[in-house]
Amino acid sequence: MFVRRRIARRPRNRVSNRSGMTLFEVSLAIIIFLMAMTAISELISVGSRAAIDGKLETEAAIHCENILTRVLLQDGIEMVDGQSGEVIEGNDKWLYSLKVEDASVDKLKDLFVTVSHYPTPGGEPNASFTIRRLVRDPQIFIDAAEADADAAAENDDSSP
Repeated sequence: MFVRRRIARRPRNRVSNRSGMTLFEVSLAIIIFLMAMTAISELISVGSRAAIDGKLETEAAIHCENILTRVLLQDGIEMVDGQSGEVIEGNDKWLYSLKVEDASVDKLKDLFVTVSHYPTPGGEPNASFTIRRLVRDPQIFIDAAEADADAAAENDDSSP
């Protein structure tokens, strides 16, 4: 004779007494979602400000190069000394200043060109760029031209 043993089985259609999410779980999920969205929006904001700062600094560098080229080719550095707070043509939010100093090397001058962006008149600049360039002292050329003129005049006087 065989004895059948009864094996305890779990019922297949057992209904859980938990039918949905609790209010605590929903509020916790919303809090986590809002914290993630706050962090992401802050990252977007920082990236946006960095992009604007980079654009302004690049534009300032371009303005510096243009002013430096104009000064060296057209005006000459003898006309530069003491210019500050000049407005860049076509844009009143960009101001530039030029400064010439004696360099540590003989017969050279330091030429500083600084361009700043002022979003509001009289406010603080939010972007600034300075270029320093060593240039020959223009007085050297003037002295050499005078020496050549004096030598030519002496040669003309000494010839019969």
